[in-house]
Amino acid sequence: MSQDGIMEDVPAVSVVVPTYQRAHSIARTVRSVLAQSMTQIEVLVIDDGGTDDTASVLREMDDPRIRYLRHETNRGANAARTTGVEAARAERIAFLDSDDVWHPDKLAKQRARMDEAGPGYGICYCWYSIDTGSSLTVAHREPRWEGTNIAELLVQNFIGSFSCVMIDKGALLAFRPSLSMPASEDWELFVRMNRSVGICLVPEILMTYSLDVHDKNRISSQPRAVAAGARLMYDLIHLRHPELDHAERERSRRYFLEQFGNLGHVPGVMQVLRDVPPGDWTPRWSWYAARILARASKRRLRSLRG
Repeated sequence: MSQDGIMEDVPAVSVVVPTYQRAHSIARTVRSVLAQSMTQIEVLVIDDGGTDDTASVLREMDDPRIRYLRHETNRGANAARTTGVEAARAERIAFLDSDDVWHPDKLAKQRARMDEAGPGYGICYCWYSIDTGSSLTVAHREPRWEGTNIAELLVQNFIGSFSCVMIDKGALLAFRPSLSMPASEDWELFVRMNRSVGICLVPEILMTYSLDVHDKNRISSQPRAVAAGARLMYDLIHLRHPELDHAERERSRRYFLEQFGNLGHVPGVMQVLRDVPPGDWTPRWSWYAARILARASKRRLRSLRG
């Protein structure tokens, strides 16, 4: 490992790993990068002001491809990603959250797919599985959308998290991850970029997403931040993208209603319901809305009770 050190050979892909208080999982994550079939890589681990033993863990791995960079204060995951992108030497960037892992051919297959798709395609995603800690559950989604201005990306985040993607560095520097999003920062970036940057796919499970409910540093363990991010995405999509047709807009509302209902975020549910056109209030829609509102209220009361 080098402290801001630089390898002599220019890597084909720069891997950016933002981390905060993840000494317990960082070795497993970084090993999955070092085990890639593509060896022409650098691994930039950006410690976002943590106080644990992350640096020591990486030092013990003793691999010259690892570069350790550190923020003196906690500035947020997207600030750490930006630091990594600016320090990266490769023309393609792959992000990996510090508790997720990759399958061995992830980088090689995404690089080949981007080469095949051509210069207009600056984002490549893959499918993923979910590790709940007790069992490995395959995500029951196999999206196949590709192209530019994909309407479905305004309906739902079918791509997944940052750990799924490889992105051209030039495109990243042009758009840059938002530093103001409390959550959903991956989806917000994908939506912004896809107005002009093509998205392509490797239709294989190449990443395992960790869902550790006991990890308090996970954004998913912070329902208020998740709800705030979802509300910003709802406003972004429904106020700034009039191109969605009626059916797409209804499916998008359902997507957000499910999110807010599961989070116990009653204001978010009410915001979506207020936007439903009067003519759409069929008995079936009314029943669905009442069910989501009841779920949100029940979960909110449960959280208040501790």
